[in-house]
Amino acid sequence: MLTQASEHLFADLLILLGALCWVIYTLGGNQFTGWSPLRYTTLTTCFGSMVNITIVVMATAFGELTVPSENTIRIVGPELLYMILIAGVLAVFTWNVGNKSLKPANGVLFMNIVPVTTVTISTMQGVEIGRAQLVGIIIIIGALVMNNLLQRWTSKIIIPSSISTMGKDDKVTGS
Repeated sequence: MLTQASEHLFADLLILLGALCWVIYTLGGNQFTGWSPLRYTTLTTCFGSMVNITIVVMATAFGELTVPSENTIRIVGPELLYMILIAGVLAVFTWNVGNKSLKPANGVLFMNIVPVTTVTISTMQGVEIGRAQLVGIIIIIGALVMNNLLQRWTSKIIIPSSISTMGKDDKVTGS
């Protein structure tokens, strides 16, 4: 039997693993440059669904999960439909569309906003922000701002240096 501390650690590790998988998924989209976001979303969602079904069937077979009653499924039906259609399909598709235009390295940065959004919504619901959450928000926002400034600074250095290496007779043509 797990202690309460080890249960929290296990949950934290699962969250960390989920975030890592999401980063790998996002960066993986860069490997399929010829694919449309719809194709990437469809194929990865189908594969992910098959993996999830396999895990649930195995966990049910080993007694770790129980099959919900028909009444329970009926009660949570609207929530299930939302999670399947909106969060599971539409959100992932729009994520992939955004990453196609922003590039995955920039898209991954948006994942850092999730905890800031969560704390903001919790605060609007009356939950008090602790010092740890406030420090976390400051670190996240600071890191995003620093990353943005670094990218701008790097692009200013790289572009002029490549232009200065051109010879006198080299022509720059527009496209």
